Amino acid sequence: MKTKTHYLLVLDQSGSMQSSWDSTRLAVQSQFESLHATQLEFPEVPIEVTFVTFESSYHPHFMSKKTTEIQHLDWGAIYPKEMTALLDAIGRSLNELSQHVKEDEDVVCMIFTDGGENASREFSYENIRELIESKKKASWQFNMIGADFDAWSEGSKIGLMQEEVYQYKKSEIPKMMQAFSSAFHDYSEEKSSEPTTRISKFKF
Repeated sequence: MKTKTHYLLVLDQSGSMQSSWDSTRLAVQSQFESLHATQLEFPEVPIEVTFVTFESSYHPHFMSKKTTEIQHLDWGAIYPKEMTALLDAIGRSLNELSQHVKEDEDVVCMIFTDGGENASREFSYENIRELIESKKKASWQFNMIGADFDAWSEGSKIGLMQEEVYQYKKSEIPKMMQAFSSAFHDYSEEKSSEPTTRISKFKF
């Protein structure tokens, strides 16, 4: 059995996502289906998924679940509203996921937002930068996806390098999610074929 991969998706559901919410919802659901197909193809590489959304509040939908357990999400209770508590969502999800990750396991984090921080009450930029730096030292890997705003500026404030931040238009969300799913497939395939238990980099 190869080293487990934890996948964390932190998804913005603030009010500004309204215009692209249907396509975003379908793209995320398609990604979950793709992750399950990848798990079936490479059963020796365990995948566990954590999915949280946020607006002014934080909503954990599932934590470290097998891909068989994430296929029937109730999207009726998840809809755009309010503001963007981005820092709280990152901080809380990383801290909660930490309780499920063993030292030798891989973690791939995807943070998706269409705007910058404007509503967090628990975490500051400095808090999140320090937290991400500590997780990187433990080989956690981060990708930030920004839609229709300056994601590079926001990413730099939380300690992400330019190559870890990607900017898209909202109309490109399905294309981006599909590309990420393909990258995750290739990552699992590489882990399956490697003689060692861990590989260095998730390539998106």
